[in-house]
Amino acid sequence: MSNHQGPEQAISVVMPFYGDPSHFRAISLPFLKENRSAFQEVVLVNGNPDPIELPPWAEGFVTQVMSEPGRGRQLHVGTLSALGTWFLFLHSDTSLIGNWQRSMADHTAQDDAKPAVFRLTYDEDTPAGWLVGRWGTLRTRLFGVPYGDQGLLISRRDYLAVGGFNTTFPLMEDVDLIARLGGRSGIKLLDGATRTSFEKYRAEGWLRRGAKHWYYYFLYRRGVSPTELYKRYYR
Repeated sequence: MSNHQGPEQAISVVMPFYGDPSHFRAISLPFLKENRSAFQEVVLVNGNPDPIELPPWAEGFVTQVMSEPGRGRQLHVGTLSALGTWFLFLHSDTSLIGNWQRSMADHTAQDDAKPAVFRLTYDEDTPAGWLVGRWGTLRTRLFGVPYGDQGLLISRRDYLAVGGFNTTFPLMEDVDLIARLGGRSGIKLLDGATRTSFEKYRAEGWLRRGAKHWYYYFLYRRGVSPTELYKRYYR
């Protein structure tokens, strides 16, 4: 296993996966192959009934764990197999760009490092892609409510201290965890950025999907359960 990290900074990427593997193969796998020295390992948590075939270079680096589907459940299941002192929760259609390696290394070297996320960008070089990404970053700065697409870098110690992801949450698992970490005061915005697929925004319409996110977040804050939100979201 190629690994340039000291044991105190060992980072496990925990990546939930469900559905079509095309984005994982086109986006995440090339990124992980190119940057494997930045991480101790990758735990791929597969919510599909069948395993994904992984390339030969991934042996000893990417561990595939099977799980019942549900993002909160899959994310937490991944931590149970992860070996690192830090977890990086990253979506399976996402890579990292910019100064992320230096920023991540400097951050995890601090004794009192907070949980952290990255700036948000999309693989859509249009005004719509720019606007949605900038809004996600601004939302983090103003309200301490990052999107799951921004990744989450958190020490094992801090993750366990707040009880981890709620495995019963099919939606809003990231919002719930961030709130228990202290919201805006408990999260740091790192240099570097995630670069995430814009496909769902293209398919649904970026204004419609953006408004939908805010509407469901509002309902959640008003007390509607994540299970009910999930039923409404995917009906």
